[in-house]
Amino acid sequence: MREFLNIVPLELADEIGAMYTDASWDTVHQHRKGYYAREFTKTTKGIPSHNEDYTASFCRSGFLESSEKIQNAVHQYIMPIITSVISKEWIRTADIELRAYKLVNGGHFRLHKDDYRAAVGFIWYLSKDWKWDWGGLLLTLDNTNIGKAYLPEYNKLVVLDHESTQNAHCVTTVTCTALEPRLMLVGFISSPTGS
Repeated sequence: MREFLNIVPLELADEIGAMYTDASWDTVHQHRKGYYAREFTKTTKGIPSHNEDYTASFCRSGFLESSEKIQNAVHQYIMPIITSVISKEWIRTADIELRAYKLVNGGHFRLHKDDYRAAVGFIWYLSKDWKWDWGGLLLTLDNTNIGKAYLPEYNKLVVLDHESTQNAHCVTTVTCTALEPRLMLVGFISSPTGS
């Protein structure tokens, strides 16, 4: 996992952030029984037990996901960074699935892996001034079960190579003390073979 700060010109990041503020959102609550027994076959300290269910709660905007301005920003600013750090030739012409997310009080994603969805993923953060104690932290586990926390800093890009590391990750629950929503654009980049 790699992170990069100030990846999009500030004026453009501000314009896109304003689009998030004005967008309409669908609220999504996910509940997947048996997920941890299928995805995490070994019982490991700190990993959810096999009898627990995966849950997520978030808002999603299809309008933002199809926005030409956002798609152009991804191709002009985000993809050059990704192609410079992921040494896979196919990535230059890969399909990208975008997801515009907003998390408010109670919003979260329990521990999961995205290697089934795409070979490479990214997260671009658009919340202006996030605080550590508002929740909404990205937590990642490496292959030895060592965790790291990431603050969703404004205009920061996080790149995940699911094909190489298959990092499990989650987003901690956003607290009622958060003074703004947690905004992000998530991208899934699939290889031509479908991984």
